[in-house]
Amino acid sequence: SAIMQSATLAQQTSIESLTNTGSGGITMTLSQAAVSNVQIQDQEKGLYYNGTVGVMSSLQSYTAYNRNISIQGLLPNTTYTFRVRGFNVSGVATSWSTTQSVTTYAQIPKVVNVERVSSGSVRVYFDNLSNPNNTQFTIKEINGNRYVDPTTGQMESTERWGTFAEFGGSKGILVSGIDPSLQYGFSIRARNSDNVVTEYSNIIYIGTRAILLNVPSEIKVALAEDEKIIPTSLENGQYG
Repeated sequence: SAIMQSATLAQQTSIESLTNTGSGGITMTLSQAAVSNVQIQDQEKGLYYNGTVGVMSSLQSYTAYNRNISIQGLLPNTTYTFRVRGFNVSGVATSWSTTQSVTTYAQIPKVVNVERVSSGSVRVYFDNLSNPNNTQFTIKEINGNRYVDPTTGQMESTERWGTFAEFGGSKGILVSGIDPSLQYGFSIRARNSDNVVTEYSNIIYIGTRAILLNVPSEIKVALAEDEKIIPTSLENGQYG
């Protein structure tokens, strides 16, 4: 008589948690289940996890079951809605699990230039990198611990948030109310749609005009024009 053999059906697996590991990566924790392989899909975007390279792809694929799966190459400040199903050794799939969503962290932006406009104003430019248009940013003046208002260009004592476009986009934002005798340092950070903030970016310092320090009171000194001065003491130097 013929002998019939059949493989055991895979157990249903599910997503226990989704944990951000950076602006472009998450760790997915799956429930413990007797499955050989799993298929992970972003249901809304129609993307599938490729276990060989560790990223999402438009090509359908599955990967060996692992309790914790690292997914890289995701866009910053973007919501992903995942579901998973298991396969047995014969390639027979279970039904899809329920979905779980996660919003990736925003990417730390970069201050690219602080340009002197007048003795009382500067223009601050930053690169929002790969952050989507809805990402919000705050520009901090480090030395005075103040924040640039994207609407007025004034510096305020509490954080002011705005999108890249609201901060002037590639044209930058004009910051007014600058004291020409002081040095200013500008840094920026972002937050995602869940209001999770990044670290602050690089800092660019500027003085609005050339300044001479440590001049004896009995000596009258004036600069012929605004220019950069290389101080003998870097500790006391200001730069414009």
